[in-house]
Amino acid sequence: MRFLSRKSKIDNLMFVDLVNKQLEPHDVTYVDVRNDANWFMKYKTTIQQQNKFIDWAIYYLIDKTEMSTKRAEGEVSWFILRYGLMLKNKKHNLV
Repeated sequence: MRFLSRKSKIDNLMFVDLVNKQLEPHDVTYVDVRNDANWFMKYKTTIQQQNKFIDWAIYYLIDKTEMSTKRAEGEVSWFILRYGLMLKNKKHNLV
């Protein structure tokens, strides 16, 4: 599995940490999904869980790479776009 781009400051170990953190609520790790190209489509998350992960990931990247907040936000946005878990659908009641 390849990360985001050649320009990314995120190395393979950080990528694995991001995947593991995202899959934590499912008791699954990168090792369990690494051979499945569509692993991120098989697990669902709520918007609240995703936002919590995004916040964690931004601070994680800033701490590990000393990149700016703006750059970390961009890297995490690309990660979510490419590898973000599917959001759970909520049924809306129409009045």
